[in-house]
Amino acid sequence: MKTIGLIPQRPPFVMVDDMEIISPEHCRTTLLIKEGNLLCDENFFGESGLLEHIAQSAAAFIGDKSLREEGRIWPGYIGEIKNFNFLGFAKIGEVLTTEIRITTIFGDVTAIEAHTSVSSDADNQHLVASCAMKLFVDRSHA
Repeated sequence: MKTIGLIPQRPPFVMVDDMEIISPEHCRTTLLIKEGNLLCDENFFGESGLLEHIAQSAAAFIGDKSLREEGRIWPGYIGEIKNFNFLGFAKIGEVLTTEIRITTIFGDVTAIEAHTSVSSDADNQHLVASCAMKLFVDRSHA
């Protein structure tokens, strides 16, 4: 599923290509890192890019969940990022795969855990980042 429309970002700042919904609590997103990506530095996609990819992945997942359950997408904000672990760079031509799992929903706050792997082929994946986030959905704009 394409993520444009589920997130507020527009090209050239979109850091998620596709999303696969696994369940109401879990999704998987991908991003092929292409030449010219705004967050690449000398062909490397580092901490800021990985964190932005995770944030956009979470936003797309929460947006899709909201659209399915409530018929619309609400504005949202990152309320907290915890335990960000940067384990390595990705390079142009590699694919990021991020697993997002909802750990808690309390009112308008959704807590997630994210794990991002990188691969140049299906047999060579390794973890490059992980974190926990809290996302706030702003339903005050009815």
